[in-house]
Amino acid sequence: HSGANYNLGTIYRINGNRKKAITHLKRSIKNNPQNLTTLNNLANLLTEDKQFDEALEYYNTILRIDPNFVNAIINKGYLYLEQGALKKSISLFNRAILVAPENGKAHIYKAEAMFIEEDPQKNLERLDSIAALKHLDIEEKINVMVAKATCEWIRGDLSSLRNSLTSVENIIFQVKKNTNIANLKRRQAYYVYLKALSEYATKTKRKDEEQNLPIMPIIGDSHCLSPAHQKIILDGTEYKCEPHLISGIKAWHLGNSAKNKYKYAFDRTLQKLDRCPAIFTIGEIDCRSDEGIFSYHQKTDIPLKGIIMETVDLFLKFVA
Repeated sequence: HSGANYNLGTIYRINGNRKKAITHLKRSIKNNPQNLTTLNNLANLLTEDKQFDEALEYYNTILRIDPNFVNAIINKGYLYLEQGALKKSISLFNRAILVAPENGKAHIYKAEAMFIEEDPQKNLERLDSIAALKHLDIEEKINVMVAKATCEWIRGDLSSLRNSLTSVENIIFQVKKNTNIANLKRRQAYYVYLKALSEYATKTKRKDEEQNLPIMPIIGDSHCLSPAHQKIILDGTEYKCEPHLISGIKAWHLGNSAKNKYKYAFDRTLQKLDRCPAIFTIGEIDCRSDEGIFSYHQKTDIPLKGIIMETVDLFLKFVA
């Protein structure tokens, strides 16, 4: 029965059992092959599971039936973003915005893509325009304001950073129906982190002379934010740290053959820096159990030691 399988798939998805959720949604589609919501939810699960080719087939099926089905346009764009195909992803986000100009999700995903291409000031201008949209839901508002606070920290604008964090302090730890729990947890982590960094920066005011030091870029995941604007000494020379955030990047992302947004963002960051010296903070979050090394081990039963050694080897070759 199509409805029963859809409901079971939804329950398994909420409970984090992606494999069973995919199985039941496929059964639902067999009985109702033109149900766009089911097709879209299945494609989303396949995208989460990195089964991009199959997910793309389902998105294309939806858009053949209804070219203006905005969720499929957005999610197809997100698939391309995950693969590091930014031009394709941005084109689809723009198409979604034409169909639904007030769709917060389309604007937010476009901002995520443009974060790789633009400097923090342009990102802030884009995020300000998204924050002014009339119909943002709570989750979208949290996404926007935490992203805005991140850019403000990178720019060293502590006053604006505090205002952005304050704007969501009463809602960020609420869990509403249909909330994307994994996304909310990431935003909560950034909120707590940025709040702590702001408090630390207030206690340790930077000296004026440190602002004129030569820049030392620090490229990496969220760990690169901690030393932002701080003075370091390398080989007797003083530098001011400048963060270049690639949120969530792992050695795993750079040390495997698949194309992804992290490789694209890493290459674009190096292009912008034009071969100047830099510090990498990549690999510290490779120990997470739900993605990367451990997830690959669970899917393939390949011994962890072998996966780790190969990841390190390929990572070093990639960044060399």
